[in-house]
Amino acid sequence: MIDGYTIIDNWTSHRSTEDSAVISLDKGWHKIAIEYNDIGFDATVKLLWSSPLIEKQVIASDHLSFYDPNNFNLNFDIN
Repeated sequence: MIDGYTIIDNWTSHRSTEDSAVISLDKGWHKIAIEYNDIGFDATVKLLWSSPLIEKQVIASDHLSFYDPNNFNLNFDIN
């Protein structure tokens, strides 16, 4: 989910695969939630991004932060 919208919804049983979607985001912080299920296939998750100027790559940890889902607020300055 990104900002409360389901982007990819693939709960089928499968081996390693890449699911992707194309969306447009405004500059700034976005709430990203990832849910996955491991039913015996040694699940892995990678969060990647790309743009016309950025080759597909794993999102660097300095571009992510943890949040308290019960106390999440997007009203802050991100200059």
